[in-house]
Amino acid sequence: TPASHAGTLNYPATVGNAVDAISVTASAGASSTVTVNGAPVTAGTPSPNITLAEGANTVRVGVTNDIGQSATYTVVVTREAGTP
Repeated sequence: TPASHAGTLNYPATVGNAVDAISVTASAGASSTVTVNGAPVTAGTPSPNITLAEGANTVRVGVTNDIGQSATYTVVVTREAGTP
């Protein structure tokens, strides 16, 4: 679970092959709007599950505050390959 840092918009994460889905919980101000992969979610609550393929999976988290400033955070989640 990567924690956010001011000024950082791109985050890597790696999960084992047994992890086939994740959810994202974005922290934002009460009057902010949040999207995960384009779908609206409530700040502080988990997104619907995001299915992971083996290899790199891109998850985009958009946040817009009450004065219209927005940022998009990109998390590249790499799901390790399974054992043949």
